Amino acid sequence: MTNEAKHNPQSTPNPANPETKVEKMFEYGYRKSNYGPDELVTDAHGNPISVVDAMLSAEKAAATETVTPHLCYYSPRIPGNTGSAIRLCAVTGTILHLVEPLGFNLRDTKLRRAGLDYHDMAHVVLHPNFEDLVESMPDSRIIAFTAHATKLYTDIEYKPTDILLFGPEPGDNPTPEENIIRKQQRTQIERYLQAMPPRYRQLIVMRFFEEYSYEEIAMKLELPLGTVKTQIHRAREQMCRLIAADEKS
Repeated sequence: MTNEAKHNPQSTPNPANPETKVEKMFEYGYRKSNYGPDELVTDAHGNPISVVDAMLSAEKAAATETVTPHLCYYSPRIPGNTGSAIRLCAVTGTILHLVEPLGFNLRDTKLRRAGLDYHDMAHVVLHPNFEDLVESMPDSRIIAFTAHATKLYTDIEYKPTDILLFGPEPGDNPTPEENIIRKQQRTQIERYLQAMPPRYRQLIVMRFFEEYSYEEIAMKLELPLGTVKTQIHRAREQMCRLIAADEKS
């Protein structure tokens, strides 16, 4: 350490200082070769930063007052579409919710080409699943957009707390609407099961929920194979009668 540094402590670089970190990234005006080239966004100085650090938390998103409804992309697969949505939300002050799994890496080249910076990502929230979105904004209406809707989007009076939900581009992943329907169906089936005798309930669960074969059920319950098949058939008939009676009521 020189005498000047001893008498002037401000001349000693502070490793924790953001400006010091920026200086380490660059040398003679060029980004150093050992600095990762695949970062998505940049900070106020134009330097790459972590995508997650730039995003909005679910708690802050729920507490933020907006003049436009929230936008949600469920399991998006095309990075260019998501990049355009991020820019649109940044311009309009809209909060964009992305629900995993995503069909691309957030560091995708096509996203980077959209010229995103940390101001854009400050309007984006990443949710690990659809339930996390619902739990983070329990008082919000979720308005799903689909080609099979019975009501036009122009017939709805939107509120700033609404969440406009768009499902994934065509593929094998179930949409959030399908997940909700499956949960409702499972809840109904569990209610029907509770109205059945314990033996029938056990057989239905083992066969159709745990997916045991007839042979495996016979071995576990120590019953003849023919008896197992007969009782499962009778259990299914009773389940059908319960469902039919419920629909009539």
